[in-house]
Amino acid sequence: MRRKIVVLFFLLNVLCSAFSGDISSIELQEIGEKIFQNECKGKSKFLTHWNEGESFGSFGIGHFIWYSDGKKEIYNEMFPKFLVFLKVNKEKLPDFLQPDKPCPWKTRDDFYKNYNSEKMGDLRKLLASTKSLQVKFMADNLESSISKIKEAASPLKKQLVEKIMVFMLKTEAGLYPLIDYLNFKGDGTKPSEQYKGQGWGLLQVLESMKDSNNDSDIVKDFARSARLVLKKRVENSPNKEQEQKWLPGWLKRIDTY
Repeated sequence: MRRKIVVLFFLLNVLCSAFSGDISSIELQEIGEKIFQNECKGKSKFLTHWNEGESFGSFGIGHFIWYSDGKKEIYNEMFPKFLVFLKVNKEKLPDFLQPDKPCPWKTRDDFYKNYNSEKMGDLRKLLASTKSLQVKFMADNLESSISKIKEAASPLKKQLVEKIMVFMLKTEAGLYPLIDYLNFKGDGTKPSEQYKGQGWGLLQVLESMKDSNNDSDIVKDFARSARLVLKKRVENSPNKEQEQKWLPGWLKRIDTY
């Protein structure tokens, strides 16, 4: 028991120091470009996007969700938080683009009718010029989510989840899947982000992984687990037909891990 406690405290210390300046700007840029390809096909025109079958727009290289006035769903709204991050980093924002304001386009039709408007163009220019801040925002989100994910893990999986996160953060290829999947499908700790009592976020992926001390295998196992979690999400979805259409794209994204 004493050894387990010592190991646990070691893992906690490693997790808390994982982002102590060890991530280089070059590494973050490379991760940002991969996410830009995943979400926007590497094209600036997709920095502002609204998927068919969704009731919200998606913005930036990470396709952060921004809800219109009066429209709230189960998914975590990240775009207003990113706007706060931009202001903290001294970026000047136009009046319509403030953290306390809803998305100005209320429907997908309205969004694309105004796709070439000055307002939408200004937004895309801002997003194109702040890619480095967007990936830094996503990395900071991972850092702040670590303790929350650890606390939400089931008692039987808690130590395994901590151990896996340590190994993933230590490996050269491990940081990108953690940042990308967290941005892609959330941390998995919100009860609202579940179907039939089962989540599909980073927590669920980590809990479904195998215990391993092999750095080269751990990223492969992360991808294996992510595929299973996403397939289970579709299986449990109340809108199974729609999500089944999205699944091939989701799995193709996991193939980049």
